[in-house]
Amino acid sequence: MPEYVKVCSHCGSNDIDLPSGIESIPGLTVNEKYYCHTCGRISVPIMVEKTAQQQPEDTDDNNFQTLSLLPIAADAQALAALVAEISWEAGQYVQTGRTENFESYRSRVTNNPDYSGMMILDLKGIKTGHPDFNILKKAVKHKYNVWLDTGIATESDVFDAFTLDAYRVVCNSLCAASMNLFEEAFTLSDHILPCLCLAENKVQWSRFAGEKDVYRAIRMLKDLGYEEIAVLDLDQLGNAQFNSLAYAAKLSETFSGIILGGGVHQCDVSALKEAGLAGAIVEPGFD
Repeated sequence: MPEYVKVCSHCGSNDIDLPSGIESIPGLTVNEKYYCHTCGRISVPIMVEKTAQQQPEDTDDNNFQTLSLLPIAADAQALAALVAEISWEAGQYVQTGRTENFESYRSRVTNNPDYSGMMILDLKGIKTGHPDFNILKKAVKHKYNVWLDTGIATESDVFDAFTLDAYRVVCNSLCAASMNLFEEAFTLSDHILPCLCLAENKVQWSRFAGEKDVYRAIRMLKDLGYEEIAVLDLDQLGNAQFNSLAYAAKLSETFSGIILGGGVHQCDVSALKEAGLAGAIVEPGFD
C-alpha cells in the first residue's frame, strides 16, 4: 500500500503545520488550511505518495517574495484599526485616500495566492516610538507570515517586536541613528530585515550619523551578513503608477537580495522579478 503525506499545494513542501492552537483529530477529514514554512503561504494541502514527493525547485518564482504593505493606524481601542493608503509628506507618513478594516483586508491578503505575506507598518510606533502592543498582538499572527515594522530604535525594541510572534522583524533607517543598530540586530536574529527608507534619493535616518548613499549603505549591510535588504522609496508611496524599473534593475546589480517598495503595484511584480529583485512590497489595494 502506498503511503501518502500532506504537502503544500503551492510549492510541494511537507514542512507544513496547522495554525497554532489547532490540533488535528485522527480519523477526521476536513479542509483545514495549513501554514507552509517553506513558501510562507496558507492553503489546503494536497496528498501525494511519499516516494513521489519532491522538494520544491529552487526557481525565481519560489524565491521571489511579494508582500502586501499594510500601514495600520493602531490608535484604535479595538482592532477596528484601519489599513490605510499612505504617502510621505513633510518628513512623516501621512494617511491618504482610502482605508479598510484591518481584519477584512488581512483576510483578503491571506487568501490571495499572489502574496507570500504582509508587511505591517505600525504608523503610531514609527512616529512616536511607542507601539500599541495590545493592538499589535491581535494583528500579528505567525501563521500569516507577518513582517512587522514597529519603529525599532534600540536593541530592546527588537526583543519587544519578536514577542509579538512576527515571522520577521523589520528595522527601518527612519528610526535608527546609524548603521550600528543594524549590526546589533544582526547579532540577535537572522529573521531581521533591514529597511533603507529613501527620500530625495537619500537614505533617511533618525539622526545625521547614517550613510546617506543607498548603494554604499547596501554594501555595508551586505558586509554585515544580511542576505535580504528592503528599500522603500518614500517619495513614490501612494503613486498610482510605478516608474522606477530602471532604478530597480540598478539596485539588483548592486545586490541580488533587494526587496523594493514605494509605488509598486501587483501589476509591476512580473517586471520586478525579471529585473532580478528578491521581492516586492506592494501598495495597499482596495476593492
